[in-house]
Amino acid sequence: MHFTVRKLQYLRVPFALLTLLTFEFAAVPQKQKSAPAAAPKAAPAPKPQAAAPKAPAGGARPANTAGARPNTTAARPGTTTGAKPGTATAARPGTTTAGKPGTTTAGKPGTTTAGKPGATTTAGAKGTTAGGAKGGTTAGGAKGTTTTTAGAKGTAGAGGTKAAAARTPGTVNKPGGGKTVTTKSGNTKEFNKSGKVTNMSTKSGHEAKFNSKGRVTSIHTAHGATITHGPRGERRVVGERTNARGEHYRVVNYGRGRGYVAHGYMRGGRPYMRRTYVYGGRRYAYAYRGGYYRGVAYYGYAPPYYYHPAYYGWAYNPWPAPVAYGWGWGAAPWYGFYGGYFAPYPVYPYASLWLADYIIAAQLQAAYEAAAAADANAAASNPDFAPFMKPTWGGGMEFDADAAAAKMSPEIKQMVADDIKGQIEELKNAAAAPAAAGGASGGDEVPASLNPKHSVFIISAPLDVTVNGESCTLSAGDIVQRQENEPGSDNAVAAKVLSSKGDDCAVGSVPRVLVSDLQDAHNDFREKLDNGLDTLAKGGNGLPKAPDTTKAANPDGQVQPDLNADDDLKAQETDAEGAEKEVAQAQSDPDSQ
Repeated sequence: MHFTVRKLQYLRVPFALLTLLTFEFAAVPQKQKSAPAAAPKAAPAPKPQAAAPKAPAGGARPANTAGARPNTTAARPGTTTGAKPGTATAARPGTTTAGKPGTTTAGKPGTTTAGKPGATTTAGAKGTTAGGAKGGTTAGGAKGTTTTTAGAKGTAGAGGTKAAAARTPGTVNKPGGGKTVTTKSGNTKEFNKSGKVTNMSTKSGHEAKFNSKGRVTSIHTAHGATITHGPRGERRVVGERTNARGEHYRVVNYGRGRGYVAHGYMRGGRPYMRRTYVYGGRRYAYAYRGGYYRGVAYYGYAPPYYYHPAYYGWAYNPWPAPVAYGWGWGAAPWYGFYGGYFAPYPVYPYASLWLADYIIAAQLQAAYEAAAAADANAAASNPDFAPFMKPTWGGGMEFDADAAAAKMSPEIKQMVADDIKGQIEELKNAAAAPAAAGGASGGDEVPASLNPKHSVFIISAPLDVTVNGESCTLSAGDIVQRQENEPGSDNAVAAKVLSSKGDDCAVGSVPRVLVSDLQDAHNDFREKLDNGLDTLAKGGNGLPKAPDTTKAANPDGQVQPDLNADDDLKAQETDAEGAEKEVAQAQSDPDSQ
């Protein structure tokens, strides 16, 4: 009865009048993707979400244009020496400046040799660019060549620009059905045998992917970034940039200057990553400890502090009596929006159930804010924005019971709560022996995303995945369960969808999800768990009093924000908007010749 009343109350408020209210969560806003910032041993990554972390000894050296002879000016692809840190100036497509001493060898514009995804390509011929698989770094070749190791498709390394070759208008029919159409404007569209567009490449080299409903799910830009669209207007942009010192770093953008910038560094012989988050003009940073597994680098969240073990024991065990807790979400737009999908428990017998609702709510609030940032009018203009609403004949909106059928069940939330208990126990052990928690560098280290103890993940950002050959999207607040403990050659694992919303991947489907994306989801989960534990420690509003809530700093988790993060996010957002605009124009390009 409570659910029905709240739904009816929500439906009386027109979508166009929804405004974003700020709910003061202690939770850290969600962050992405998915992935390490530097590639070890030139390890391939199936998607450019995985940025390339520092390579171990013997691996490719990032952004090193070595091999140029004396008196030769060797410009790094996509960078300008002496430029302000955090900026990247793209090298001219198809040209190479490192030729014979005192000379410049120019390649033909648009001559790009694309390597197969997951492969490493060798040095190209003079004046050409050899493109590798998605996401990686650049190692300089000799005599006017550029070698890209695991670089973005056909790009001249991080920050470079892919030049699209001239295309002849026409139609090519595919065996078994489907066709490829090149328009007079130079855009290319691929159709399946049902006549639906599946992929498109624009005249500038942006590549778009479509789902079965004709919606753009992802765009790989000519500059090497990846734009992922959520079904309700959310957008995530992941790309790599290069500063004036030739250092590669990762930028993840959620629109309107929101997101984070990740820089790698070394501490005690071990790789680390610093992420600087920017939300509402405020900067803060977290540290992530790196390790290698099967030749791939993964980074795990390093808490900035630990509570005393007694506090974690209190959070692990049942409370003396169940607690009725009022969250205060009733008037929040995000809660009405997701009311058919998520409802908190009325009482809490122990902390892990309370923390499960806290973390899930924080993810859904962040998803709502991301969608509003992408399109403030989406709720009023696009039914896909609302997962449990549908248009009526009179032009209004009404509750869609069918869409809400896959809502989050108590059994699924219990699985999340059980996983939280396991992580609280790990925190208790780490607090008792913080030096051991850091671990020793060297050898394979199983990341949390593959740890058999943790198989349930709350998705923290839009992910473009594939089910039975068709693209579908997972969005923040969806819950998946990993089905495998070892990744395949694609660095991904099968993950069963336990709960999802509206146009997201169907419940019960089993897409393959990059291990790096699951690691990002786990890291985000750990950050929100820490914030939830902070809220519990403060008590109040019916919560039982916690014991010994003093904290001890964790040296591994101490890091300072990057002061250039705002500029990097703005620059990436401008590039993404340009790519989005061109893709939209190409969609409307007539198919007929």
